[in-house]
Amino acid sequence: MKYRATALTLFIWIGFLSALSQADGPRALQLADILAWKRIQAPAISNDGQWLAYRVAPAEGDAEVVIRNLKDGKEQRFPAGDSVAASGQTGLAISDDSRWVAFNTSPGTKEAKAQKKAKKPIPVKVTLVELATGKKVEFEKIKKFSFSGEASTVLALHRSPADPAPGAPPAGPPAAAGSTPPADNKPTGTDLILYELATGHEMLVGNVSEFAFDKKGDRLAWLVDAADKEGNGIELREMSTGATQVLDSAKASYKSLTWTEKGDGLAALRGVEDKGFEEKLYSLVAFRDFGASGPRKVEYDPKSDNSFPAGMSISGNRAPAWRDDLSAVMFGIQEVKPKKNAAKGKEGDAEKKDDDGAVSDDDRPELVLWHYKDPRLQSMQQVQENTDKNYSYLSEYRPAESKFIRLSDDSLRQVNVSFDMKNGIGADIRDYELEANLDGKQFRDVYAVDLATGERKIALKKVQHYISASPDGTRLLHYDDGVFYVFDLAAGKSTAITAKIPTTFWNTENDVNQVKPPTQTLGWAKDGSAVLISDEWDIWKVPVDGGTAVNLTGNGKKDKIRYRTRFRLDPEERGGIDLSAPMYVAAYGEFTKKNGIGLIEPGKAGVRML
Repeated sequence: MKYRATALTLFIWIGFLSALSQADGPRALQLADILAWKRIQAPAISNDGQWLAYRVAPAEGDAEVVIRNLKDGKEQRFPAGDSVAASGQTGLAISDDSRWVAFNTSPGTKEAKAQKKAKKPIPVKVTLVELATGKKVEFEKIKKFSFSGEASTVLALHRSPADPAPGAPPAGPPAAAGSTPPADNKPTGTDLILYELATGHEMLVGNVSEFAFDKKGDRLAWLVDAADKEGNGIELREMSTGATQVLDSAKASYKSLTWTEKGDGLAALRGVEDKGFEEKLYSLVAFRDFGASGPRKVEYDPKSDNSFPAGMSISGNRAPAWRDDLSAVMFGIQEVKPKKNAAKGKEGDAEKKDDDGAVSDDDRPELVLWHYKDPRLQSMQQVQENTDKNYSYLSEYRPAESKFIRLSDDSLRQVNVSFDMKNGIGADIRDYELEANLDGKQFRDVYAVDLATGERKIALKKVQHYISASPDGTRLLHYDDGVFYVFDLAAGKSTAITAKIPTTFWNTENDVNQVKPPTQTLGWAKDGSAVLISDEWDIWKVPVDGGTAVNLTGNGKKDKIRYRTRFRLDPEERGGIDLSAPMYVAAYGEFTKKNGIGLIEPGKAGVRML
């Protein structure tokens, strides 16, 4: 089982605060204390539970990586470089076989400041450590790294782009007067190093823009993005044999490489320039049925489909994804802008132009129009401008029927797919958006969406507190006036699941302009049979059919201890909580102000404090 680092972080902080409380007498906090304050970053535990690794970084200064053997308590410490320079490059991972740890490092504070002063990029490297021996290997100028899934036979290291040469000319000529600047077609591919952990042998793959292992580590896929798009495509390597094959190749730009959870499906986007549009036009390239005979390719190009909405294209801002049963590939679509008329700005145009002929930005009029009936306030529209530009509508392509299905549109913009990707749930806020932005009370209509046909059916009308769908998407948890309900999509009705429980499920301490705001929910049971809900003191297991609820913690309200959250220790947990496994919950003493961690064991009453 893989362990989540959330609980680990809390354990470390509890120990740290305990040690802090033992310091001699209180004193005033100084600036030096603030700068020296250290925080825990990227904590990880090995799958065998023997090793703990984490990064310790001050607000300003040099960080370090700590590797601790949890059996004998021995530690190894490695310098990790300047904490400010490493911002955004603090990756740390332990291999699935619990034998190796890899982490990012950067130059020390003194060197990093000198690099910054000289306006030079600060190099980031990766350090690989063998846990049993402490032996380390360093790799220079690496922007991303990954172990090869569960197999953990290889460490893949993606190099950073080469530094530009001093005085290098710009990438291309300036845009013509009145025209749209061309898209940045500079190739993004760099070297990918495949480091064999057992032997130390290295293999180099050039011009790689993205790479991804499947979950088991049996296969590695990568995208090629080279100069002039020569050799661009998708390539696949069988890790056990080293055999490599080209899955797709074209003079195009590829992006958004995505494996399925089981590793039986792969998908990516292929983009090409079009003289009529400002953005690239994307098509779908996907693969399934991996085996001795090779994978089967699935392609979908909207240009050849009359049912595809005019003026739109597959979005490059949403990664494609196979459904779990491989019956369809999900992706987004968005509007594309036609290129502006290059003839604009010809002789006789009265607009003022710079020396190169382009209209000066200083002379362009700025006018922001707002109508009182706009559903969003003008300030919100400004903040969300980029989000609106990049918004995409969920759609799918079904290979068996060669059919495109649009699942969301302007009448139902928000559509989410259940964890098993069998059902869709949509929300329509159009009728309530304006009032919601004025008074803060957000209502919506909730729809069930048939992923096979795109058909929609209203489930909940003007509901204020829609919480979530069950893992299989067949039930909807919602709340109204102090009571939680579960709506069964097949039966078409809601059942009050907390009305008869001898406690209250509205938050009396949440000071908002709502009547009886709901308490916190912890999630659905994995099989969808129950929901875990906190009443702000105890955690209740509430059956969705309205049966007898069970107080799992027992002593919260009586002892004034708040149990409101759980620690998700398994990163592979999908959709629901496994109630047959132990559950760790956060505890907080209302009057003692003490934090703690409690354990709820299956089949046992109450919580055991750890």
